[in-house]
Amino acid sequence: YLRSKRYYGEDNLPVNILYKIKKKYADKKIFGITEVSTDVSTDYYIKLEDEKNWTTIKSDASGSFEVFEKFQKQ
Repeated sequence: YLRSKRYYGEDNLPVNILYKIKKKYADKKIFGITEVSTDVSTDYYIKLEDEKNWTTIKSDASGSFEVFEKFQKQ
């Protein structure tokens, strides 16, 4: 087992992570989530959208997160 990827919406995101994202980024919509699991850890890449930007937040299972990438819409 090397790693697996799953793609889903905010309904399947762990509640602790969802709460923190919704609190900090209340003005953004969750577009989609990519979950990357290995035998050591699980990371979540949460794609957020607003009128001007796409932002990807990387979170670990404990809910610690950071901005992974940010793109301006054309």
